[in-house]
Amino acid sequence: MSGTLPVTMIAKAAYKAVFHPFKSFLSRTWAWTLLIWAVTAVSSIASEMLLPWEGVAELLSTLLVIPLFAGLAITWHRTVQLGENAGGMQALHFQRREWRYIGVQFLLPMMVLAPSLLLVAVGAIIGEDHRLVLIAPAVILVGVFFYVLTRLALAFPLIAIDASHALGTSWRLMKGKLWRFFLTVFLTYTPISIFIGTLAPQAADTVHKGSFVLAFVIQGLLSLGYSIEVCLIAGTLSLTLMHLRGLNIEPAGGPASTA
Repeated sequence: MSGTLPVTMIAKAAYKAVFHPFKSFLSRTWAWTLLIWAVTAVSSIASEMLLPWEGVAELLSTLLVIPLFAGLAITWHRTVQLGENAGGMQALHFQRREWRYIGVQFLLPMMVLAPSLLLVAVGAIIGEDHRLVLIAPAVILVGVFFYVLTRLALAFPLIAIDASHALGTSWRLMKGKLWRFFLTVFLTYTPISIFIGTLAPQAADTVHKGSFVLAFVIQGLLSLGYSIEVCLIAGTLSLTLMHLRGLNIEPAGGPASTA
């Protein structure tokens, strides 16, 4: 098991897996991207047309998009780690691994939700004059959440390849890797998040103005951005796992070497 995480190498490999060649990425992910496009576009337009039910439309969209993102991420995990070439309609399936993946997605926030609700309840009881005493526990709680999230992050690529004891294995492999892993994710995530953050308000503004056709097109570009974002993070997790297991990540995984 390798000790130090090579931050720039993993970040570069994650981008290389997606963009070199980009047509290989599209061939593996287009079906998931189209579904994400359909759900988010319909939700965006429905939210504008049914303003009293805007919250319901957004909630339904979120509930539908979560499994789509999970399925897309698993497709990319398996592409990077196993060189699996299942793309397009072949990738659209849900098995036990997909439900395990979603289960862990919900488990991690729930680990911090319960104590957060407790802090809120205590704050309501003691009143506004004494709520400053809760700042320190809240900060500690946030720190604990990110620490646990980091230690368990590799459960996702492990579940994607049907590994057993995913949470325990991730906890063991990620010991002492918090800051370098955080930096790796930051380098990978920041550029695509800027793109999405720039495009998302334009899509919302276009819908608000009633230009639904143009909004649909912009939402398509935004959905492609979402797919790239999901796969960059999934690739980063998979490449981190491969490195810590002593596997070669140069060139990066399946897409570049098996396309």
